[in-house]
Amino acid sequence: MNVISLDPAASVYYRPMLEAAHDATMTATNENSRAIS
Repeated sequence: MNVISLDPAASVYYRPMLEAAHDATMTATNENSRAIS
């Protein structure tokens, strides 16, 4: 992620995918938290 952030063009291109992956990770984490608690 740090490497991508150094290149503005790459950052613009990859940001949607990174955010989508981050959202998916957070959703999975939240579901796991609910299941545990």
